[in-house]
Amino acid sequence: MYYVYQFQNKYGEELYFGFTNNLDRRMYEHFCRRDTLTAEQLDEVTSVGYIDMENAADARMFEIYCINKFGSKYNKMDATNYTPSENPMFEDYCNIEWQEYEIDVDELRHKFNEKARQNYAVICEEHCSVGRFAEENDYSITDVRKVIKWIPDFIELYIYRKAGRRFISLEGQKVLREFFTELGE
Repeated sequence: MYYVYQFQNKYGEELYFGFTNNLDRRMYEHFCRRDTLTAEQLDEVTSVGYIDMENAADARMFEIYCINKFGSKYNKMDATNYTPSENPMFEDYCNIEWQEYEIDVDELRHKFNEKARQNYAVICEEHCSVGRFAEENDYSITDVRKVIKWIPDFIELYIYRKAGRRFISLEGQKVLREFFTELGE
């Protein structure tokens, strides 16, 4: 399922149109991470409406259609200087009442922060940072980094990157220990 959504201000003016396959995640990105609109722009938003779409292509085309048909204060990339021709498929969607999306920024933050904590816990359970691995095994972090680069395909096979950090899988830790053991003999 895909969604086309719109932000409106208290006067019912369209501020922004977008499309997504995960409405909760996208609202979190807009309102908590502020990845597209500034805080001042988001302060204008008083309602969010959305329409269900069957596929990504239709959702994307309908988003662009809405931007150009209704105008949008903050969509700039997909705005053109022409009025779109009537499109029976999209006109039918325009006549559908947009469903209201209840914005609860605190709930969105909690939901996605909790999910991030759970994902991080799983990563830490199954992986070990390069620094921690070096420290726990009395290796130089510089040596560990060099070995990781020297072993063919090690990074692709055993390294997981998250938030700019490298984590070594349990299997990768075993490979490194074996390498250092052989190196020491």
